[in-house]
Amino acid sequence: FKHIPFDDLIDEKKIKIVDELEVGNVELFVERKFLRVLSTERADESDNETEEQTVELTFKEVSEMNQIHKVFLLSNEPGMGKSIEMIKVGERLKAKFPSHFIAFVELVKFVDVFDRDSNPLTEFSSSESVSDFLCSKILKIKNFKAEIFCKLFNDGRVVFLFDGFDEICIGYKEFVLKLAKGIIEHTKNQLWISSRPNFEEDIQENLEPITLRLKPMTLTDEKKIIREILLSKRLQIENFDAKVNEIFGFV
Repeated sequence: FKHIPFDDLIDEKKIKIVDELEVGNVELFVERKFLRVLSTERADESDNETEEQTVELTFKEVSEMNQIHKVFLLSNEPGMGKSIEMIKVGERLKAKFPSHFIAFVELVKFVDVFDRDSNPLTEFSSSESVSDFLCSKILKIKNFKAEIFCKLFNDGRVVFLFDGFDEICIGYKEFVLKLAKGIIEHTKNQLWISSRPNFEEDIQENLEPITLRLKPMTLTDEKKIIREILLSKRLQIENFDAKVNEIFGFV
């Protein structure tokens, strides 16, 4: 048999590495722009209100930043679509980097792991300690697939999507931040983390991410979502736009 280097098997797509994004299909999705938070300043010294300086970015522009920046925080209030956006980020990055391992981690599903392992003595002091923990406790992969993951992990070809940092209890947050810090300090892999804004300061202090917000949906976006819901239920409505305007209070 001809000997083929392991790297070539991966790069030439002779090894399948597409099963790791096991999150199901997102049926309803409207692509939105991001708002990158540049600074947060007090609007008036006499009160506690702050004013953000932001710049609008497309996903393409954000993805091009990963050559320099490796950590991204998606911070929004509940109901803004963070989890769906994280899934779509994974799908789009997989399309852009087909030989990367995309690991979507819904943090709340691993509270039992954090409960057993979150203690002050746990350290992630090397890339090996990080990859061993991720393989055995989070991704739960072994044998050949674990070898593929470790190879890509050491090469900086893994994207981690830590979804729902705000949904785990406070006692586990320090451990998750320690794990995230181990990823970014000992490897060149990319990390995305989503949370509500009330935990933004802790994440920024520990991980120094690029902070992003989802731009709110426009009326056109909302109409598109409603139309897709109706079509998915095989409903047809005459004068659709006029009826939607009526729903939203427009005349």
